[in-house]
Amino acid sequence: MEAKNSIPNQKFRRIDMSKVFLSHSSFDKDFVEKVYEELGAGRCVYDIKTFEKNGDLPTQILEGIEDCQIYALFLSASSISSNWVNGELDLALELRTKWKIRKFLVFQLDDTKWNVLPAWLGRYLVSCPPSPKHVALRLLNEINDSTNTQFECHGRSEDERKIVDSLSELENGVSYLYLSGPNGIGRRTLASKVYQSYYPQISTHKIEIAVAQVDDVFDIYRRALAYSANWRANEYKIELDRYIALSPLLRTRELAKLLKEISTSFNQVVVINLGTAALTEEGKPQSWFANLTKYLEPADYPYVWFVSQRFLNGHSLTNGLFLTIEPLEEKWSTFLFRILIKKHGISIPSKDEQSRIETSISGHPGLITLVANYLKRNPQYKPNRTHNNIVKLINEQVQLILNDVVDGSLDREMAVALYSETNILSYGEIQNILNDWPAFEDATEALLDAGLLIRAGSDYSLVSYIQRVAENLANKHRAALAPFRKSLLEEFDKIEDKSYLSIQLLDARIVAHILDGTPISGYLSNLVMPSQQIRAAKRRYDAQDYNSSLRLAKDAYMQSEKLSENGKREAWRLIGLSSVRSGNEDSFKYFTKEYLNIKKSPQSDAIYNFGNGLKERLKGNLRSALEWYKRIRQDRYADSHVYRELAYIYAFERSFDEAYNCVTKAHDLAFGNPYVLDILAMILLERFKTERRGASVSEIDSCLDQLRTADEREGTSFYFAREKMREVIIENDLTSLQELFSTRKNLPIAVKLTLLSMLSLKGKDLQFNELHGEISKTLREKKFPLAKIELARVDFEHFCSRQQFDNARNILAENRLFFTQQCCDGLERQLPSSGKKH
Repeated sequence: MEAKNSIPNQKFRRIDMSKVFLSHSSFDKDFVEKVYEELGAGRCVYDIKTFEKNGDLPTQILEGIEDCQIYALFLSASSISSNWVNGELDLALELRTKWKIRKFLVFQLDDTKWNVLPAWLGRYLVSCPPSPKHVALRLLNEINDSTNTQFECHGRSEDERKIVDSLSELENGVSYLYLSGPNGIGRRTLASKVYQSYYPQISTHKIEIAVAQVDDVFDIYRRALAYSANWRANEYKIELDRYIALSPLLRTRELAKLLKEISTSFNQVVVINLGTAALTEEGKPQSWFANLTKYLEPADYPYVWFVSQRFLNGHSLTNGLFLTIEPLEEKWSTFLFRILIKKHGISIPSKDEQSRIETSISGHPGLITLVANYLKRNPQYKPNRTHNNIVKLINEQVQLILNDVVDGSLDREMAVALYSETNILSYGEIQNILNDWPAFEDATEALLDAGLLIRAGSDYSLVSYIQRVAENLANKHRAALAPFRKSLLEEFDKIEDKSYLSIQLLDARIVAHILDGTPISGYLSNLVMPSQQIRAAKRRYDAQDYNSSLRLAKDAYMQSEKLSENGKREAWRLIGLSSVRSGNEDSFKYFTKEYLNIKKSPQSDAIYNFGNGLKERLKGNLRSALEWYKRIRQDRYADSHVYRELAYIYAFERSFDEAYNCVTKAHDLAFGNPYVLDILAMILLERFKTERRGASVSEIDSCLDQLRTADEREGTSFYFAREKMREVIIENDLTSLQELFSTRKNLPIAVKLTLLSMLSLKGKDLQFNELHGEISKTLREKKFPLAKIELARVDFEHFCSRQQFDNARNILAENRLFFTQQCCDGLERQLPSSGKKH
């Protein structure tokens, strides 16, 4: 077997893992190949992929069947008349008598009668599978059964007992479970353990459907369709058009019906990962979610699991059981961690170090497993025990973790970049990439081994917490990865109306197409959805391509009938922010007008207020901007962007306590963000310069250390200037001031203004005047309203320090409407009493 076929499978292979022989006719390869891609070469034998080219075919068939413990026949008119398939059946019967083949499954693909099968095989018929995914899930169950796979759920026996009691006490049965708790807390694991004992007939491998914040029933329906049939492109489009034409309530009924069909008919469970979606800002179920739970008909077991990060007591909903998964007790956390380090053969040098690590990850099974995986690769990895917030802890360590895995390897770094850029890679696509990039195999195995890459069926993607760092690598290697990106997109360009679709890959490739800027041609253009355009718009906005994000957001918003309320609001939000950033006044007017057509909610109000505040701030009107930002309820609807904006304005007016409170909140919400860290460093340094208190040197140094790390990770360059400012302000190091002045050509204008202020403070009038002239020239040539306001403040304080109070008064008079009231009051206090406003 060729080495390239082994890549993503060996990480899932056990020493005694069973394999499946896929016996089929070449006429049915469109179906069977998708089953193979779901399973991978480590779990099955599929002739076209696992047999050597130009080898002796009968010998390879014999060796392939002898290497398998499970035989799967795909029954059709073509297969039953195939000499090759009949020969394989004879070999399988012979091996059955020798107990080498332990299990037989027959999947009926067409109307071929069962009685055409040999008598001994007729009793093994399974069903008429609707999709390759269902077949793969069933085969994975058989593989697991043969290896006696058990779910481990340490420390949850009492939780398991309570859930079983709750299920047994229900009189009419329930259709779904609602499992809430933080990511990695063990929601799925606990539910799987319960089902293993209470519903042993239910599949251990579940149907997985992810829901984004902007999704609703339409998006869930699209993804669920992958399990209902082996869809051709034209049939898929016809079905979507039919579904879109339905009323909202009928759409919900149809989704409920589909979820039941693809699960209960095959002893399956549909796991719908809601994340933070499906609930309103107040924690109440959104209307589509409430209706969906109402229309899910009860069955013999709960066939849908809603997995959420948000608590819901479910008092207003029916047909479900609501479970909140709490952190593990400390003793069970320690027990699980010690089991894992023993399993991985990890040796920790001292008990104190082990105790510190155990304290850091207590209560959180997902983080315990994550840390154990990294310790396997890097025994020096030590979580910081001073931080209790789990997400913050992971974010703090993520760059270190990624560096350990990449370990100076360009191929590994580029592999991370490619997975980030493509969002998802199928098993088949990985095989094609290996033809031109053999080292991609080792890189992928390293990512799998470290737990940075996860598999869902035949698809592979990065874990969510690594995505932001990975996006920077994607930008770094974008040119080098162009040939692979082109190859992936060209495969999808070949889709015709009769082509079979991979619905999972469809969204990712269309988004990639949009981001790449290449026209979407052929039949693929008929499958573009507004939710894909929103995803692309967000990526373009983050890349500061505001004109593109504005265009995509508008295109999506114009198709509001295909969007959820959240999706429509997100498109509208991107229209507002993109129009402000790009200076498109007409589009901002459209954003303002559409505010009346967006469903009224505190979050919509927050978006509207933030958009107007940002517009005023970029115009240099800090007084008006602050009033807009203050309208946002900071206890619930302010995000890191709101707090960052407020921190900047409060720092400008020298309200350092408020500025510090806001910037620390922004940092908690966007930990490690270099833009936030730069504002934090600026606030700490300005506070130290002004008050010589309230900001310790150690706190400043800690912030600068984080800023340096963030610069390295994100490709930004804030640290150099802030570090030089620290030397000037704290150490009175004029050499650093001179070095900063000599490199001023490369500094952003915001840092130049801070440098200008320091030159004034240190009495360097010659350099001050030179830099002032350069900044003024820049402001005449380009529009920088905010920089103009900052320059006015520097000039005011410079004139006051030189006793030129008339000039200072003129500046205050000219800018009073743009400065905040607090700023004006503070500046007036610097003037002689006769010049103060009465």
